[in-house]
Amino acid sequence: MKKIFIIGAGNVATHIGIGLQKSGNHIIGVYSKSLGNARQLGEKLYCPYTSELSSISTEADIYILAIKDDALSTDLDLKFMGNKIFLHTSGSINMNVLSKYSDNYGVIYPLFTFTKENSVTWDEIPICLEASNEFVKQEIDQLSTSLSDKIYYLTSQQRSALHLAAVWVNNFSNHLLSIADDICKENNIPFDILEPIAYETIRKAFILGPETAQTGPAIRGDRKTIENHLKLIGDNELLNTLYIYLSKSVRSKIS
Repeated sequence: MKKIFIIGAGNVATHIGIGLQKSGNHIIGVYSKSLGNARQLGEKLYCPYTSELSSISTEADIYILAIKDDALSTDLDLKFMGNKIFLHTSGSINMNVLSKYSDNYGVIYPLFTFTKENSVTWDEIPICLEASNEFVKQEIDQLSTSLSDKIYYLTSQQRSALHLAAVWVNNFSNHLLSIADDICKENNIPFDILEPIAYETIRKAFILGPETAQTGPAIRGDRKTIENHLKLIGDNELLNTLYIYLSKSVRSKIS
């Protein structure tokens, strides 16, 4: 059983802490700059918590930095831990950012979108790993397989590219759904009428491949429908530009 200290108390820290504890690991403490956030997660994990870096326990085997990307680039003054294992959970930050703390470092990046309130099924979540040496690889392999069977070893460059792909799949697609929701509200249409087509779009993309599954006026070159849509958009310049450029991008796949 590994002794783990969680640095951070946000969405990822919360779920990775809960998941690791349920899988038999020992969470020995939580740190957050916000004492309130540290307390909230510490109480969930039934472990000590602190908002003082100097109070972080030196007894852990593994320190998981589940914090914002820009915070990883700052020096958190954790060198007093000794040559322990340090892991971060970021999709876009190079593994070597942790080399200032120890010779033993790596990445445990769960490819998922987390919110504190929603429970997750860890065995369905892909986990991307990277390790500075064979010792760390063995340790994080054991740690991650206690959560999920979907384990992928990726370089920092591969992981960064995957993170970019995930932004398109998750963040941008959600924004497009938000735009669709606005259109529905403006025209007194229930948003959930779009749920079947949304699910079918994703299902077909992963069965047929997204290029094969692509439909709509842009791929058909249906200028009349496109012009009609632009009239409906009206003087919303940003949305107008987005529609035009997305249509051009769709069309470019067949040119």
